[in-house]
Amino acid sequence: MSSIPIQALLAIITLGAVVVFAIISARKARQRKNNPEAPGSTLAAGTPDSRE
Repeated sequence: MSSIPIQALLAIITLGAVVVFAIISARKARQRKNNPEAPGSTLAAGTPDSRE
């Protein structure tokens, strides 16, 4: 029964780390999306550039 608090602590730490990682990733994605100098996606290399 003493492992329940440890598991709860580990779960909270893990969820916190995931939230921090998601916030940082979203911020970087928004900065890159708003940057006109960033290269376009290579997934659609054969299509016209939609940023123009």
